[in-house]
Amino acid sequence: MVGTMSGALRRAPGGTECRAPGGAGRRAPGGAVRQDLAMLIVHVHVRVRPGRAADFLAATLVNARTSLGEPGVLRFDVIQDNDDPDHVVLVEVYRDADAAAAHKQEPHYATWRDTVADMMAEPRASAKFSAIFPAGPDHWAVGAGPG
Repeated sequence: MVGTMSGALRRAPGGTECRAPGGAGRRAPGGAVRQDLAMLIVHVHVRVRPGRAADFLAATLVNARTSLGEPGVLRFDVIQDNDDPDHVVLVEVYRDADAAAAHKQEPHYATWRDTVADMMAEPRASAKFSAIFPAGPDHWAVGAGPG
């Protein structure tokens, strides 16, 4: 790593320079993209048992809405595959890894996890990402809008 604490750079796989919090999405010297290494975006893929999608979505929406009240949760999107309604993806955006860990300690998460366990056709799978654009957590946050 090179740089200062507020804007440290590190070399990512493929030689891209990545930036710690404070410079997400901006260009590093030489034109490399800087990513926000503090934010954590998680895509959780769920295969729901046939005939259980409505029940799964109902329980998941309660969890998603409640999760938005946590201080470290910036977004919690629930999306469903148009061609396969039994494939649901949760797009969870956290301020940092500590916020993601805190989310899993919340009582509503445990309730959701236990409620949907028998609705899943297979164990859920997740992938973790860093933010490139938009730049910084303030651009990812959503308010408690309609829904």
